[in-house]
Amino acid sequence: MDVLNNPKYSYLIKKQPFYYKIFKTLFYYYSRTVFKIYTPVTVQGQENIPDDSFIACSNHNSHLDVALLSVSTKKNYNQMAMLAAKDYFFDSWIRRISINMVMNLIPIDRKINGVRNFSIENTLSLCKAFMNFEKRNLIMFPEGTRGNGETVRPFKTGAARMAIEAGVPIIPVGISGSANAMPAKSWWIQPGP
Repeated sequence: MDVLNNPKYSYLIKKQPFYYKIFKTLFYYYSRTVFKIYTPVTVQGQENIPDDSFIACSNHNSHLDVALLSVSTKKNYNQMAMLAAKDYFFDSWIRRISINMVMNLIPIDRKINGVRNFSIENTLSLCKAFMNFEKRNLIMFPEGTRGNGETVRPFKTGAARMAIEAGVPIIPVGISGSANAMPAKSWWIQPGP
């Protein structure tokens, strides 16, 4: 079955169910409040964010980074998607539905023993279809995984490949402080900038 016709991913390429939009909007305003009061965020360069589709590429230090990028670009969770490990976020229907109610996740398959079960072409097709619907945007972490907040790992080429194939700009972003606000293996946000 063609990935664009698979009902499992229809929320990415068509109008989303009403309840998805409500939960994503509520979560966006919750995040804005957290980043205004509890963990204040300073953003520089917002004037460089285009009105058309773009890919926000950033270092990745915390589970907060997706929310930070959405709030910092003033694009709510209905307008943003991120690539997420298929084996973790999509193979469990409970996790897939609960997370996708507040964020748009596009599956990317990690190689296991050198093999991908969900092709890169499928991921690219979903990304392009997502961005082509109502000028939506992607978040990509070119390091490929979370870092420790102190060093930036070497970048993978996927973000550049996606930008070229989709004909959209990359907005480079640097995040600092998110690893302190929500360290790895923590589910609680610490106060601080």
